[in-house]
Amino acid sequence: MTYYRRHILGSMVLSLLPFCNAKAEDHCIHDDLGETCVDKTASRVVALDQQSIEFLLALGVPPVGVTSPENYRKFTGNSAPELSYSVQDLGLSSSPNIELIMALQPDLILGNITNVQKNLSLLKEIAPVSAFASYPSGHSDQFTTMLSNLRTIARLVGRATEADHFCKMLDTALDTGYRRLATLGLTSKPVVLGNINAGARGAEIMLFNQNALPAQILKRLGFSYACNDERYREKGFTVTSVETLMEFENADFLYMPFNEKGMERLIQTPIWRNLRFVREKRLHSIPYRLIHNAPLSTRLFQADVVSAFQS
Repeated sequence: MTYYRRHILGSMVLSLLPFCNAKAEDHCIHDDLGETCVDKTASRVVALDQQSIEFLLALGVPPVGVTSPENYRKFTGNSAPELSYSVQDLGLSSSPNIELIMALQPDLILGNITNVQKNLSLLKEIAPVSAFASYPSGHSDQFTTMLSNLRTIARLVGRATEADHFCKMLDTALDTGYRRLATLGLTSKPVVLGNINAGARGAEIMLFNQNALPAQILKRLGFSYACNDERYREKGFTVTSVETLMEFENADFLYMPFNEKGMERLIQTPIWRNLRFVREKRLHSIPYRLIHNAPLSTRLFQADVVSAFQS
């Protein structure tokens, strides 16, 4: 975007969307950008990544505009609560359509901190911006961080009761899953989880560490999570190759195939075929989920895991 276009857009925004300078304490929160304040409870909210869409829908707030709605439906199956097909498509998360965002006249913009920062100054001219990291670093428990983010956003949109309800519903689902798996004798069973993708030199495995959100879900379902490496705590995962899986042959391997090509490359390797959990058929395929910092995908993931072990 040229300087001229940015200047014109900024002028239009200032004329269309005047700000109130007062900061109501109840409508100020701290996020990964710092402090975000809205002058009233936000009702017209734009979501610039999948996690933000999930936070809003979990709180019962339909977004007025989102990025990549079809990708969202692909990875969630558009499970309840559904994302309306009438929602404004704002393009890609990495390069959202600023003009369309401005035309929606939102009173809050939510997004991933990495993508939001690319257009932060211009977005802030449109509406208050709140952003969170997809991979919250420096935390021992990313599950707790996700729930904290949910409650934080709830303050901006006036949905504290809905946040409480969702957290209780998730607790109930995890407890039910735990009891079902316990009846199968799976309590304390060692497991490890990886996403499978096709890399330039063969299959790549996103191996989750113990502090990662999906690993925390597995622990809450009663499993013992096998990968606990301090080197991977910053993001909660590492991208590695099949050789690393040799360290976890005694665990059951859960995997989310991102694409078929990655799986084809993986199963063709002699190392994969000779891994103990492969030979003993201790493999469990579950649907691919964008589970990082995402409440609805977290709920879907725990149901996927329970279903995989019951089948």
